[in-house]
Amino acid sequence: MAFCTEEVMGGRPDSMLLVYFSGVLGFSADLTGFLPARSYTSNLAALIYIQRLLFLEYALPAQGYPRLGIARRPRTGQIARLQNVRQEYLVLGSQSPFEELFSLLVFRRAIAGSETPAFLLKWSDDGQILSYKDDIVVHMEQFRRLPKALLERAESLCEQL
Repeated sequence: MAFCTEEVMGGRPDSMLLVYFSGVLGFSADLTGFLPARSYTSNLAALIYIQRLLFLEYALPAQGYPRLGIARRPRTGQIARLQNVRQEYLVLGSQSPFEELFSLLVFRRAIAGSETPAFLLKWSDDGQILSYKDDIVVHMEQFRRLPKALLERAESLCEQL
């Protein structure tokens, strides 16, 4: 919980260890650049989800933790306790790692929508050939013959039965 409740130092969000760690998760596997936003948002979403679970347990412990001096959740006043924790750490403007990661997630999702797609299909100038990475080439004449070929194959299989 110490990472989730850490305070911002000097107005710099990257002073919080969890936010710094999220930046490290943004590096590409070969460490030569950053992951595209569409690949990185799942990391942020996972960190946010885990923090939500931790804050729920922090606010309303399912069991007591005697060694840490934490009692089991009370029978009454649970909503008030949950609201206090939510207001302190989980809302925009709270200057917590959760708030910073959530802001980054929203920003990255906006960027991911404007990035080039993970794959690009290219049409020939005459509009008769569709290609993908120069590995897959589909001629429109072949594509037009596809339904007939599938029907013939289905008829052949039916006759064999």
